[in-house]
Amino acid sequence: MNKPTWQAQIKEAYGQRATDAPMERELYSRDLAPVPEALVKPLFNTLPDIIVRPSTTAEVSDLLKRASAEGVPVIPRAGATTVFFNTIPVNRGMVMDLNLLNGVVALDAPGMTVRVKAATTWNDLEVHLNRHHFACKSMPSSAPAATIGGWFCMMGYGIGSLKYGPLMSQVRAIEVVRPDGRIERLSKGMESQLDWYASSEGTLGIVTEIELEIRPLTPMKHVLLHAPDMPAALAAIKVFLGQKTVPYNMHFSEACFLRGMKTLGLSHLNIETGCLLVVVFDASIKKLFLVEKLINVPL
Repeated sequence: MNKPTWQAQIKEAYGQRATDAPMERELYSRDLAPVPEALVKPLFNTLPDIIVRPSTTAEVSDLLKRASAEGVPVIPRAGATTVFFNTIPVNRGMVMDLNLLNGVVALDAPGMTVRVKAATTWNDLEVHLNRHHFACKSMPSSAPAATIGGWFCMMGYGIGSLKYGPLMSQVRAIEVVRPDGRIERLSKGMESQLDWYASSEGTLGIVTEIELEIRPLTPMKHVLLHAPDMPAALAAIKVFLGQKTVPYNMHFSEACFLRGMKTLGLSHLNIETGCLLVVVFDASIKKLFLVEKLINVPL
């Protein structure tokens, strides 16, 4: 009797959580943005051999051991909110859908940290923290769909980073499964560097859990300013950044963008010239009052 293929072995072990159905394989051959076939097909084979959905770190370890033994490429995938081909096979292989690894593991209120499974979305984490009077320090603009582990592996700045810095500055520890299936927990200051995995895009291992710093849930105040031109907008930004109470976030929109939003029916603002600046503060009422006095803008 012939030995079952590695795909058949995985399907037997994982049941309905493993599939090589053509339709699902096709769905997993792209991410949020389609790339023209003329740019893809001559160079890559983006159709995976199989899609598997592990639900535990131990299962991630098992799948990586199987893939390593067979020499099969593994592509970790969760929210797939990027448009840069980050979760797409380039030469077939196994797509590991990590979305079952979600949920808050533990909230340490005195220590102001939270342990969360990697495929938890930022929006779900924020909702959970808000119920306990805490909040995320920062999050990507794609928070409703983007996952904790995904943003860690892509890294960058997002909403809240103006005040709290990049995500890496908030990460205390991670649980990661190495390509050979070894499970490790890495903390800041350890000899095995935690920051090796930041921005690694899943190439060094699969992150299954992250411990993050959090902040108290505080009042949020928004300031909307219209500047007549770019120099005036830049001057306003410098004023806000020069205060002791650093803004939580700032968003800049110039007139061409605003006209486009109105044309698409996404905005009712009738602004033909100048720029809009949205400034958000997270601070105590007392600090917000001091900012109002310093910059002479009602909050």
